[in-house]
Parts: sequence; structure tokens; C-alpha cells
Amino acid sequence: MNRIAIVGPGAIGSLFGALLARAGNELFLLDDNESRAAQRSTRGIRVVDGESEWVVPVTSSTDAADFGIADTVIVCTKAYQTESAIRAMTSLVGDTTILVSLPPGMGNVEQLAALAPGRCV
Repeated sequence: MNRIAIVGPGAIGSLFGALLARAGNELFLLDDNESRAAQRSTRGIRVVDGESEWVVPVTSSTDAADFGIADTVIVCTKAYQTESAIRAMTSLVGDTTILVSLPPGMGNVEQLAALAPGRCV
């Protein structure tokens, strides 16, 4: 089981998170919206996939310290939010943490690579 954190759990981050949690990974959602984080921790993420519907439980918070070091951090914020995301997620990143950048826009990979040199995709 991998410890995976999603930073910016909007539509894409939530879908990736739900799929990763359903596959058996320990998942944490770092959200900047306190009420949404609380709701997700209580209700999980509901996915409707054609004819099927499923809910996966997740841990969500506005404080990265609630999770600790992650094996992988997937950043799903918009590119212009990368700087604030980095400030919020530093406690998730350890010496071997892999950072994955999924946001739309440009310049975010270079910013994330400074946080984890050689471990950003």
C-alpha cells in the first residue's frame, strides 16, 4: 500500500483519488476548503460511472501535517496556484517522495522540481 496525497482535490483530483483509494492505497486529500475537507472525511468520494455508483472513504484536511510524509504527492491545482500549494504541502514531502504534476498551465513543473529535485514528473 502506498501513501498518496492529492493536493487540490477538485474534479480531476477527486477522481484520481477515488480510483487510487479503491485500488487499496492510503489516500489523503489536502484541500484549501475546510467545509469540503470535513465533508469528504465524513462522506468519502462518490463516483458515478455509467450504470454503477460507488463511494470510497478518504481522509481529507486543510492541514498537511494531519497525514505526514507521503510516498507520492499528486498536485492537481491550477498552475497559478502552484506556489501556494507548495507552501501548504511541504510537510508531505520527504527524501523519497515522488511529485506528480497534473495541473493545466505552464511553469508549475519547474516550481515543484525545486521542492523535490529529480523526483518530479
